[in-house]
Amino acid sequence: MTLRIAVLAGDGIGREVVEEALKVLDAVSVAGGPAYRLTHFPHGADHYLRTGELIGEDALRELGEHDAVFFGAIGDPRVPPRTLERGVLFAITVRYEMFLSVRPYRLHHPRLTPLDPSVARSLDLVVVREAAEDVFALPGGSIKTDRPDEVSVGTVVFTRRTVEAVVRYGFELATRRAGARRVTVVDQSNAAGVFDIWPRVLEEVAPEFPDVDAWHEAPDAFAMQLVRDPARYDVVVTSWMLGGVFADLAAALVGGLGLSGSARLNPGGLSLFEPTHGSAPKYAGKNVASPLGAIHAMAMLLDANGRPDAAALVEDAIALVLREARIPTVDARSGVPTDRQGDLVVEAIREKSARRAPR
Repeated sequence: MTLRIAVLAGDGIGREVVEEALKVLDAVSVAGGPAYRLTHFPHGADHYLRTGELIGEDALRELGEHDAVFFGAIGDPRVPPRTLERGVLFAITVRYEMFLSVRPYRLHHPRLTPLDPSVARSLDLVVVREAAEDVFALPGGSIKTDRPDEVSVGTVVFTRRTVEAVVRYGFELATRRAGARRVTVVDQSNAAGVFDIWPRVLEEVAPEFPDVDAWHEAPDAFAMQLVRDPARYDVVVTSWMLGGVFADLAAALVGGLGLSGSARLNPGGLSLFEPTHGSAPKYAGKNVASPLGAIHAMAMLLDANGRPDAAALVEDAIALVLREARIPTVDARSGVPTDRQGDLVVEAIREKSARRAPR
């Protein structure tokens, strides 16, 4: 079967890191991975400034003819904040009901973490967050702007249907992962009644998964424990806003935002895969950004589309280049150019596939 992938490189460093991820996809395909067909979409800041279009109905419909969307990054200082994010990325995720955000984090080498290695060595967790409601359902805004009596108002929305689906996905994921089989729901129900639905749904769903340990924690307690004892956690389930904070904290503990991929999932439908970092316009065109997050996102895409073997090959290659310090860090100061990092991962894939080949 040919894997049909819609590619939106987007803005800033997105174009550079996507190029390296596609280079890796080609190497995996040659090594026995899936055949694939790419469709490139131009949507982002340049397209918007040239045409005035964010993303139109025809393009949205065409995305649905693919097996997955591979996304680079969105955001440009020439365009007002939130214009591109809402007009392109959120337009896609809303249209295709991508209500789950999944971000895995694993420490590949002690030099990458700011924690004591003895504390961080077992860090291997996934942050699952709701990605359709929270503050996005009714975004709100400000009145009397720039006046002493200015007021900003927003609404937080959680529906049982979405919260239950997100919590249930967290349990299902925990049963598929090797190791601890734990689910931690992080919510603010200790202080804000709108979060009461989260621990109630947890209590209702948990008995269906007797082999999974489950509990809920307040955000401040979770943040403290995450840096003191990260091995305590396996699958962390939370809301969009809280999850954004904790996902970035977890990223810092394993080396930085440049390392990890992210998925916006509609199980059984169209899903989108991207690096966790933003467009970083100050690094665009300088060939210094780490493409490992985009490459990891490609591994997640392969896994979600029925090729866990190909995904494992990519993930093992990433682990190898980090473990052996072929890429010493995952930020713009690594000293290894973006395109060279892609080459190093490709070389590692070839090394590993050669070892696996029958003699």
